[in-house]
Amino acid sequence: MALLKINCPTVEEFRLLPGIGAKRATLLLQLRDRYGQLDEELLSIAFGGPVPRNVLDMVDFTPNIQYVKQNVEVPFQIEDWELSSYDNVSDFRNIASAPTSEK
Repeated sequence: MALLKINCPTVEEFRLLPGIGAKRATLLLQLRDRYGQLDEELLSIAFGGPVPRNVLDMVDFTPNIQYVKQNVEVPFQIEDWELSSYDNVSDFRNIASAPTSEK
């Protein structure tokens, strides 16, 4: 079997891996939807402990760039940002060195 790109498959494709049935495959999809990409740590959550070596040998953890672009929320619009200069750097230094009200 070729390496399974773990950040791309459907439930049916997940089930091709040893030890992954319908419930575990569904959990993997839910984890991927929530966190964007699966890694060994998230895979171990689905297994309830360490992932068997034979499973890890069958998995490719390469990120799915198309999936990330579709499912990651960006908290701002890039075009709204103005990154023209660092004129206010001294203001940040003043804030950082200002006395606090803590005693």
